[in-house]
Amino acid sequence: MRNGIDISYYQDGINYDDLKGKVDFVIIRIGRWLRNKSEPYIDSAFEKHYSELKKRNIPVGGYWYCYAETPERAATEAEWCYKWIKNKQFEYPIFFDIEEKSHEKRGNCDDICRAFLEPLEKKGYWVGIYSYNSFIEHNLSSGLKQRYSIWTARTPKADDGKTVVAPTSKCLIHQYTFKKPIGGFKEVDGDICNLDNIPEIMRQKGLNGFGENVEPPIDIPREEPKIPAVQKIYNVVIGEFDTKECAEARLDVAKGLYPDAKIKITTRVSNKG
Repeated sequence: MRNGIDISYYQDGINYDDLKGKVDFVIIRIGRWLRNKSEPYIDSAFEKHYSELKKRNIPVGGYWYCYAETPERAATEAEWCYKWIKNKQFEYPIFFDIEEKSHEKRGNCDDICRAFLEPLEKKGYWVGIYSYNSFIEHNLSSGLKQRYSIWTARTPKADDGKTVVAPTSKCLIHQYTFKKPIGGFKEVDGDICNLDNIPEIMRQKGLNGFGENVEPPIDIPREEPKIPAVQKIYNVVIGEFDTKECAEARLDVAKGLYPDAKIKITTRVSNKG
């Protein structure tokens, strides 16, 4: 298990030296395309975050925030994203952040995700999807979740920066808090990665800028969801009786030891020839 954070221009001015030795990776926002803009724009702190983290040998990943409401727009956003990440090296995946209410209403999340992810994957990137727990459960198909790495946001209602509430389905990375104090900031998103050797895989496979020989997508181990423990209830059965009178007589005896004993009436289907 590896511990990390994710940052954007909101954390411009973060103390990079303070991150050294405290995090295993950092996922940086690359950019987004607001609906009222003629074209997307790069996150104003992306280049700085990338260069400063690289200077300190802190592994990085990236994410693109999605406003696209059609697959065609998502494919165009993928082209812009590639423009800003090419010639760089990322030890962690490039994620597609889809979480807008408009996406839920349209019901075309699978198509939008594929339109963004497939072009980047063909260019040699390990890609994945980010969203919050309920969005992933209700808006992404099981096939899509099995096909791509999932980064899930699920925090406790009383987020204290420490308590972890597990996602309800498998994920590669779990964003477990929005309130991790680090790098001079009181509240930064905290993440847990369930696969330890992602940087090694990137280099071995030549992915995310680490080589020209791109191999087919790899099968990525994912964390099993934690199932709540089931409490067993043990019932004492005294016997079965064919008449109410017999049952009541036995109940009178039983109440000497079990004052709360009651008669529970059940039925049984008998097969007669």
